[in-house]
Amino acid sequence: MSQAAKAHANNLTALAQSHGRLIDEALMSLELEVAKLIDGLPTQAGVLNDLSAAIDIRRGLREAIEAELLVPYNDIVDSLDEVVAGVASQYQSQLVGGILPTGQASVIAELKRLTFSGFEDIANAHLDTMAKFVYQSTLVGEASTDLVQRIRHSINGVYIRANSDEINDLVEFVRDNKDDPAKAEAVDQAISRLQREYASDRAGNNLKKYVGVYSHDSLMQFSANINFSVAKELGADKWVYFGALVEDSREFCQKYKDQVFTTEQINDIWANESWAGKSAGNPFIVRGGYRCQHHFRATFDD
Repeated sequence: MSQAAKAHANNLTALAQSHGRLIDEALMSLELEVAKLIDGLPTQAGVLNDLSAAIDIRRGLREAIEAELLVPYNDIVDSLDEVVAGVASQYQSQLVGGILPTGQASVIAELKRLTFSGFEDIANAHLDTMAKFVYQSTLVGEASTDLVQRIRHSINGVYIRANSDEINDLVEFVRDNKDDPAKAEAVDQAISRLQREYASDRAGNNLKKYVGVYSHDSLMQFSANINFSVAKELGADKWVYFGALVEDSREFCQKYKDQVFTTEQINDIWANESWAGKSAGNPFIVRGGYRCQHHFRATFDD
């Protein structure tokens, strides 16, 4: 495998981690802003009681999502130019003047638009969830403090902000060290403590879970799309499947790592084999499945 391909793969991993940290910070900010909005709702003896205000809060929730989550993610989409440069570096000897074909500019622009649009869809779906929580809680006369806690969990799951400095320190420790193999045991212990403290399922259906998976996979799939589009325009028909194996690497990745295939062979494998974690889509794009960190790179006979 070429040094350029390895460098590109390493940069993708670094970008995924950087994007994850940016999204973690954005979700923390969103959680705080939404909590402030709910704290401002009218109450009587601590109980929510104004349905008109519960309906009107949707506008504030939308503005909070746009400011705290969508604006930062737009910066992440802008950073995808680094991915384009990494793909181009893999095919320097095939590219005329080392420059991507002219037609790729429109492909890149459309893929960026689709990447942001997919993230926006997830955010808007959660806007509906939060607005429904507020209305239903007001309808039944729930305490505003209970609603704040539920919506905090719906955003960050077990990683919500708390009044306890110790718990907040644990959340920050997990966030800062979750990608460090040397601290895996300490991270697991911190997560276990958070679960006990909040009595919450780490894998609960919260916004953090969905945008975390989407952010990682959209980055990897953006790279895979550009890679496939460029390589096919250069006439590629042979591909090497590469990437580092980890403890929970999928069967597909373990079996085919570092092997070379034709396009037909890859499509045949995809059509006739199954494995845990396989996801729907084009094999060159989705590869091993969700959160896969392996890649196809075109290889040329010369």
